[in-house]
Amino acid sequence: MYIYPLPPQPAIVIVAENTSVTYLNEGLNKYQQGDYQGALIQFNQALRVNPRDAQVYYNRAVVYYELQKYHLALEDINRVIAITPEDISAYYLRGLILSQSLLEIDGSIADFTQVIKLDSRFAPAYFQRGNLYYQQRELDNAFKDYTNVINLAPEYPHAYYNRALVRYQMGDRNGALQDLEQASQLYFNLGEQAYYEQATRAIAALATSR
Repeated sequence: MYIYPLPPQPAIVIVAENTSVTYLNEGLNKYQQGDYQGALIQFNQALRVNPRDAQVYYNRAVVYYELQKYHLALEDINRVIAITPEDISAYYLRGLILSQSLLEIDGSIADFTQVIKLDSRFAPAYFQRGNLYYQQRELDNAFKDYTNVINLAPEYPHAYYNRALVRYQMGDRNGALQDLEQASQLYFNLGEQAYYEQATRAIAALATSR
């Protein structure tokens, strides 16, 4: 299985004459330089100035996520959702935290579903939810979500690869081969050599199996 390669990204900051924004921008610069501890110092300073700044909590949650301090990341992203309950990126990040770190599958599915409710064209949420459905052996739901990803982002090869796994387990060998071939071609086009080789091996194994 592959996950959607969209790690949580720092929120875009609009520069304003506000001390908390200054600290926030400094924190983002530290984050982009890979200085996570320095970023935390700046974000903490920003929250001392404005303890209800959702952008700061979001970005601090990202840093905690990168540092694998998942419970702290969850606390911060919960604050974001409490302040801005329509924030798609917050639900998406919380879904990642719950699924990849804390293994709260039902809560993670609920968060990705909430993202989809807020934006039905947000392909990463379908993909992540599809992975969870696959893990739960809910193959029909996984198939639907991967198909939605393909419809929204037809050049994304992992969706074809993962859907091939689902199709194979559903007994659709020909469909699985078609998806693997499409994934292989896209990997080749993108220069993803390791994934391309893995897909071609899977094609060869499936083509010779009975």
